[in-house]
Amino acid sequence: MSAEKRQVWLVDLAFIDPVIGGGGSTFGHRNKMNSNDLRNFPLPLAQIPKSQPKKDSAEERALVNKFARIHLELMKKIGVDTVLYDMLPVPDYDPTKPLDSWNTPFARFPLFLDRLKIAGELGLKMAIFADVANLSSRYPKRRVLTVDEWIKVLDSALKMSANHSAYQQVNGLPLLVHFGTDSFYENIDAPDKTAPLPDCGWREILAGLRKKEQRFYFVADIRPSRIDWMWDDIADGAYLFSPSGPTEFLVEYQRHTMKRLKKIPFFWSVSSGNMREGKHYTQPDFGRIHAIYDAAIRAGVSTMILTTWNDLNEDHDIWPSCNKGSELLEIFRFYNRWFKSGRMPEIEEEKIVLAWPLRSPEKITSFSGQLWSRLLPESPGSKIITEAAPPYNVYRKEQFYPRIFFWSLLKKPRTLELCGRKYALPVGVYFGSCVFDLGRNPKRIPVTARVSGDTIELPAIQRVPVEFKDGGLEHRYFDLLRKPACNLLTGRRLDVANAAAAKGKLLRDGKRVKLQFQLNPGKHNWVFLRSSLPENAVPRDARFVKISYRGELPSGLKAEMVFQQKPSDESYVCTLPPPGREFQTRLIPLNHFKPASWNAGLKQRIPTPGEIRYVNFGAGGTPERAGSAELEVKELVFLQ
Repeated sequence: MSAEKRQVWLVDLAFIDPVIGGGGSTFGHRNKMNSNDLRNFPLPLAQIPKSQPKKDSAEERALVNKFARIHLELMKKIGVDTVLYDMLPVPDYDPTKPLDSWNTPFARFPLFLDRLKIAGELGLKMAIFADVANLSSRYPKRRVLTVDEWIKVLDSALKMSANHSAYQQVNGLPLLVHFGTDSFYENIDAPDKTAPLPDCGWREILAGLRKKEQRFYFVADIRPSRIDWMWDDIADGAYLFSPSGPTEFLVEYQRHTMKRLKKIPFFWSVSSGNMREGKHYTQPDFGRIHAIYDAAIRAGVSTMILTTWNDLNEDHDIWPSCNKGSELLEIFRFYNRWFKSGRMPEIEEEKIVLAWPLRSPEKITSFSGQLWSRLLPESPGSKIITEAAPPYNVYRKEQFYPRIFFWSLLKKPRTLELCGRKYALPVGVYFGSCVFDLGRNPKRIPVTARVSGDTIELPAIQRVPVEFKDGGLEHRYFDLLRKPACNLLTGRRLDVANAAAAKGKLLRDGKRVKLQFQLNPGKHNWVFLRSSLPENAVPRDARFVKISYRGELPSGLKAEMVFQQKPSDESYVCTLPPPGREFQTRLIPLNHFKPASWNAGLKQRIPTPGEIRYVNFGAGGTPERAGSAELEVKELVFLQ
């Protein structure tokens, strides 16, 4: 396939919205589970109303479409050509009645029609991505569709959407992609369990659609098997939806399956990793992404499918989120440019991206895909697998060893220190990983990085007894070379916020700021350096505050940082490690800030970056003795 014709498709789950619920969260993703790393959530890329609009109202639809446009723009920016909108089929749909949010061929199908219009305005294409069944509040016991129900649903959906100018066409036919099509290893979701393998009824569905004079280009989700070649005469194209597949699995099986299909194209897929709590996990190795793109280019693949944009539940999302920021967006943009051009892209901005786990459980309940064993013989013409050895049965339980993964894109060499080891990062792309020393601290594993002489303390890995019960195996991402989004020491109005019991003053020493104050023993002292910010000074996708500080605090005082979204109204506080004589640089996630004691009743449990108006750093507590204290800050910035 010539580089000019290569395309990138992206799966976008309709049932996980950036604002309206989804991902186990409430409206605006502001519930208690979003704080202190309990659950990942999408970043608020635009202003979100304080209260949720009425369900199915015009206001709610307008809000959803507002964020849909923002996200579609991001998809286009990273090189996506076609968005595959993953929707749950609705078997009870009645095509004789008007379309609405309940009577619809797919859940949220009216929003798909809205997105088609937006996508057309942005120069994007979209297509239906039909999910395998419906497990939702409407069908809590999981509803599998029959052959006739699938014909009804697909025929109706295509009639209402396929003629739109933004609907993706392949060979002049409307694209229709399905998830979970292959029934060779299990037929729990098969339309007709008595029908022949490997499709168990999909031949009848496609024939039924053609009898209705429906035009389409059907792409099936298949599994490598001894009869996978039969898909040549069933579908128009095929792919493998396997975001949990380890590197060797995805590279070798996709390459072999592509060779075995003689009549139809095989499209490749790639994901950032996977984590299904209590089931299985594949750690987010950057080398995995690189290897899959490299193998696809060498194999002449025409289309790469990214899985997925927003699957927070299984942790293979790449959209802007609390844990991942925009780091994966920028990495996939790089590889999409490489895939389409066939050449390594020029470096626009240098990066050193890290990914490390939020938790390290003593006991693992999930299976690891990293212990994959090769099932495919290399000799051509031999059987690929047997019925007794399904290719996805490759997971094993193992002790979880927390690793830190790194990916660099540099114009000049740098030195990176992680886990007590030095890495010489060359010009261009480089990636690797190292295992943490678990240490003796029963609660946490420190994470420290040093780049070209600059050391930063990153958020620690929390040690927990049992995975899933005490939190999953999600990872946090951060670019060590990311530029500040908002500097709180330069170009800002700085003053001292004093409690009645303490008095402080500010001293400037070049770019550094000193806070000196007198202690009042036996009473609560509260004295802070305060940086005042204009409206929207902090980007809405800010994730961290970075601070470099030193000083000495007497017994009874602790270092704290407080965000105020409205003076004396909405305050969020985070306690910092005690300062020392030397400067220490720390990266603090914004979702580690909690409502202050005087604001304990706040419904919003995490701060909203775009609404922060004051940032306070200083000390609070009840000192035992009189005297003086000092804190010095040389860097205080927000980072995305």
